[in-house]
Amino acid sequence: MWSGNSLLQKCRERLRTNATKSNHLMLAEMEYQKANENVRKLLEQQQKEKETALNNAKKLEEQFHVKHNLQLEIKHLTGKLQVIKLTPGNETSETGKRIAELTEELQDKIDEMEYTENYNQGLILQEKKAAVELQEARKFVLDALQDLGGQTSDKAQIGIRMMGELDPKAFLNVCRKYFPKDDAEVESVKICSKWQNEIKNPEWRPFKSGKESEVINEDDMKLKELKEVYGEEAYAAVVTALIELNGSSGGSRVPFPELWNQREGRKAKSKEAVQHAIKLFKASKRRR
Repeated sequence: MWSGNSLLQKCRERLRTNATKSNHLMLAEMEYQKANENVRKLLEQQQKEKETALNNAKKLEEQFHVKHNLQLEIKHLTGKLQVIKLTPGNETSETGKRIAELTEELQDKIDEMEYTENYNQGLILQEKKAAVELQEARKFVLDALQDLGGQTSDKAQIGIRMMGELDPKAFLNVCRKYFPKDDAEVESVKICSKWQNEIKNPEWRPFKSGKESEVINEDDMKLKELKEVYGEEAYAAVVTALIELNGSSGGSRVPFPELWNQREGRKAKSKEAVQHAIKLFKASKRRR
């Protein structure tokens, strides 16, 4: 039997333990709420930055038409002035007045053109800045989806796909022809790894010279050997990976994560990714 003091001591220890656990849970909940609030704010910021970029692009298109019209007007006015100045017998005061009016109008158009060009330069700089911010925001959404579980569900419309990463399944069918089931899976992983390393090799350039970098050279010896030995499925997988990685990741051809519309098999639009991230955020909040 426990003595009264011993029982009291045990009760105190249990209370302290429970209090410590309670404090830890409260701190964890506070951190979770803070993180979720940061997610919400940054997702809203990403949407605003995208809208700004779209507005700037629209303004640039409008200013292009304004500039084109100004160029035509300046050309027309310049032609008028030259005709008047070169026409014999046009030395009257009325002609001089007309020349002065046209010259003033021409100068106004030139000033307007200079203003338009300066305005356009400002828009271009804003667009470049917005593009960088959009890329950063897109990366944040990608990270947020990973944290919120966006990579775990194959049924979700928006997920994360590793661009340029080969799937051993592309080599599995051919391996099954020559190896027992378990050995076939092991061999397919080995062969997949070998071709992933081939893709990473910067000295291997199986693209047509003088053409767009996405055009594969089907006469490349390695690719021909790949198709002959491992078949169309493996060939298609390697070619797809090459195209996805060519010109990306600083030319290193290293697989990288990308927001992906899994239902339509394409790169996800920023708006789609943001909406999906917000949906996951709300779902995680309800679960709490």
